[in-house]
Amino acid sequence: CTNLVNYGSFEGIKVFLNQENPLPNDPPDIWYSRPTNIATVNLNNELFGINNLKIDSTGMVYQNLSIETGKSYKIAGWDKTPSDSVGYISLSSIDCPNFKVFTDRTSTNNAWIYINKTFFNTCSSNSAEIRLEAIIDTPSVYFDNIQLFEV
Repeated sequence: CTNLVNYGSFEGIKVFLNQENPLPNDPPDIWYSRPTNIATVNLNNELFGINNLKIDSTGMVYQNLSIETGKSYKIAGWDKTPSDSVGYISLSSIDCPNFKVFTDRTSTNNAWIYINKTFFNTCSSNSAEIRLEAIIDTPSVYFDNIQLFEV
């Protein structure tokens, strides 16, 4: 199966820009943040590769992608969250405001855990946004090896 998420392990030269929307010359298929300046690519080889994503305050990091109507998909990844914060992966479409899928919201006590959710795409639009979301009271929430694939 093919991972529809680009740079899900945050490896590469330019995989994340700390701005809310792509500018005309920015790559459309990398990660962006809402609000700005909440996250960084973190040099840390605890899990997969040498990088993961660190979110330091409440908000989200997102990537635009395409999925097909009438197909089943799985969103998945790894999350490390302090006990008083929450992290999760979601997927939604601007064109279908009632369509939103969430993994479980986790507080992992600073241990890495695998989170996932399988869903059927009922939205009539192929345009989607995958989000790494964090609700933070104290230290950072981390994500790594983010995936979206057809099942």
